[in-house]
Amino acid sequence: MDSKLRLLVMSLVCMILFSVTPVFAATDSNNASGNSTNDNSTNNNSTNEGNLINYLTVDFNANATSGKAPLNVLFTSNCTGNPNGFNWTFGDGTYSTHNLTAIHTYTLPGKYNVSLTISNSTDNKTTTKIGYISVTKPVSLYGRVLCSGKAPLRVMYLDRSKNHISTYWDFGDGTTSTSRNILHIYKKPGKYPLKLTVMSKGHYKKTLYPGYVIVK
Repeated sequence: MDSKLRLLVMSLVCMILFSVTPVFAATDSNNASGNSTNDNSTNNNSTNEGNLINYLTVDFNANATSGKAPLNVLFTSNCTGNPNGFNWTFGDGTYSTHNLTAIHTYTLPGKYNVSLTISNSTDNKTTTKIGYISVTKPVSLYGRVLCSGKAPLRVMYLDRSKNHISTYWDFGDGTTSTSRNILHIYKKPGKYPLKLTVMSKGHYKKTLYPGYVIVK
């Protein structure tokens, strides 16, 4: 081991490991399948019948429409017309392309409009529910002390999350980082709340509020 690296490791006061496992929405692998055939009799169906089969209607519901942050919500689509394209917009700047269901976590208080756009080979439809999700302020997002020590306090943060495409650390002292693993130095005394946000494939976002770092 390089001598400088050995000194760095020995000087660390705290090492904190995180692993965020995104909960992916279940999809229906049989969606838009089993409804067509190469049988010649099917090819003789009228155009009107084909239009009825592919006529899109779009609606959705949620397992929770209000609660304290962070609020986890499972959205379920109620659609007809054999859609093969889905685009969920959650109202907080994020979206998802999961199919029949999507899971989203609201981390900040507010009222959110939610939209779902579906499409097939012949059409697309959108529905929007105004103020559908209401999120209130939590009593406290941060509940425990992660580590403490005298300034300057060195903390090694390790993100061991899987299946994600980005990491965002907010150290609570006005600095941030997008590195997956990062050594952060708290230079001044204080109580610093840590926030970790990961984005997975399909733009599913999850935010953790692990606790505080106390610098004496």
